[in-house]
Amino acid sequence: MKTLGDHIRKRRLDLGLLQKEVAEQLGVDTASICNWESNEIQPMVHCLPGIIAFLGHNPLPEAGDLIGKLNRLRSTLGLTQEQLAQKLGIDESTIAGWERGDNTPVGSYRKLLEDFITGDGLLSARPGTVSARTRFSARKITSLPEKLGLTKTALARQIGVNVNTLWRWERGDRKPHGLHRKLIADLMRDSD
Repeated sequence: MKTLGDHIRKRRLDLGLLQKEVAEQLGVDTASICNWESNEIQPMVHCLPGIIAFLGHNPLPEAGDLIGKLNRLRSTLGLTQEQLAQKLGIDESTIAGWERGDNTPVGSYRKLLEDFITGDGLLSARPGTVSARTRFSARKITSLPEKLGLTKTALARQIGVNVNTLWRWERGDRKPHGLHRKLIADLMRDSD
């Protein structure tokens, strides 16, 4: 059995169920089960927790490296990159960059991912996180590179985000949250 569809088909046949019955159990239509079993399409990530429960085991391949383990856990939990980013309190472009292999998590990001993976997707309250009431104005973020004597690119690298994310924070389109919020708060405090 090489694919998820192969696992679904074997389990369905072992249980003597029709595709329609499996579809009802998983909350999808019969065509989805047919397409998965024939390997026409792969199930969407939000369907994976139900499929894993139906199978009684996790057929997703084990991973050896940190990002592989993160990707496997994200899929097992049925989370999109955006949902995982919200759960971890970081920007989704950071998750996407890690999974594409564009960059590697280091420092506090690596620790956050290791804690998330060893906790099977649960995060304990982290000491030193910034309160959600802390306000970051676009003006404060815009002035931060100058105060620190850094270019925007260098600041983005230090925070661990794409320079476009920093630019969105400066415009006020997005606000930093989670770990990024704490790092910026620390940098603002250090620059005063």
